[in-house]
Amino acid sequence: MAFSRNQQAVAELYIAALGRSPEMGGLDYWVSQLESGKKSLMEIQSSFFDINLPEVAARFPIGTTSREYVESIYLNVFERASDEGGLAYWANRLDLPQTDANHLSTATLMSTMLDIAKDPANFIDGAVLSANLATAESI
Repeated sequence: MAFSRNQQAVAELYIAALGRSPEMGGLDYWVSQLESGKKSLMEIQSSFFDINLPEVAARFPIGTTSREYVESIYLNVFERASDEGGLAYWANRLDLPQTDANHLSTATLMSTMLDIAKDPANFIDGAVLSANLATAESI
């Protein structure tokens, strides 16, 4: 089955934050939240970093550093380790005060990395994301 636009957006969040394809129940839940207007995509993205959720707490326990967040998202989205320059750049932006215009939240970092992977200029990273989405569509 081919994903709808909303299903694809939610499946990308599962891949980027949790490193796995969504299960059908979770996918349906988040898509219904989005389509009913109960939650925006940004609110759903933030939920993927809510440490009150057991899977999130196991993946990103209290004390996870900005560098660890960045590295995890690199591995999940691009299936490769970060380069030192990229790691330092993104981690520093996470560490900026929220009042700084250059600050990124973990959810914004995740959506930025997904956008980078979908940029046609990054065809190798995009191919990895496309392959992972194709796997997710087969659930």
